[in-house]
Amino acid sequence: TRFDFSPWHGTIDLVFIDGGHVRTVLESDTAQAFRMIRPGGVILWHDYLQPNCPEVTEFLEELGRTADIRHIRDTQLAVWTGGRRP
Repeated sequence: TRFDFSPWHGTIDLVFIDGGHVRTVLESDTAQAFRMIRPGGVILWHDYLQPNCPEVTEFLEELGRTADIRHIRDTQLAVWTGGRRP
């Protein structure tokens, strides 16, 4: 939550989020991901729908109300591939 990602803003093709599983860390990582992602890039979140990670699921379902985030069937992944941002 303290690392300076600004040198990578708008330049990253793929961000894979699998860090802390508490809401504050998820919010921070997700905000940084949306700053870093370039047009056409993809953001993936791990541990979606995992019973031992309820805050991940809760956060992504809430975020999905304002952003185009989808579950990848038969995986623990949620994905954003463009479209509405939070």
